[in-house]
Amino acid sequence: MSKINLNLNKLASGGVQENFDMEIEKLLENVQDPNTDAKTPRKLVMTLTLVPDEARELIQLDSQIKLTMAPTKSVTTNLIAGLNIKGEVEAQELKSGMPGQMYMDDEGSLRTDTGVPVEEIENKAVIDLQKSKKA
Repeated sequence: MSKINLNLNKLASGGVQENFDMEIEKLLENVQDPNTDAKTPRKLVMTLTLVPDEARELIQLDSQIKLTMAPTKSVTTNLIAGLNIKGEVEAQELKSGMPGQMYMDDEGSLRTDTGVPVEEIENKAVIDLQKSKKA
């Protein structure tokens, strides 16, 4: 029978167990996060460090927990960039999949390659061709 009377859940007035409980909860939340890869291993490492005094009678015990969690999945998109008329750099997210190509959004609205509703552009640039023929 062991003569060592150390109970992890009672050490430091329950502080070691309390730290373990907090850290395992973080780890389990990471497992449930849909923005992480499900198959990535997660780790909890508890290190107990014992530092004795010169007489080897009093020992300071320090506990530390380190977590290795799954990183958030990366998110990728495409940008279109170029110079405007003034020579300034412009960039926007490409939403259509190909520069210059229009697409239908989830609600069925026609949009430009950068996601601007076509109605907005057409309403701004309406040209009356009949009027220009008479002039």
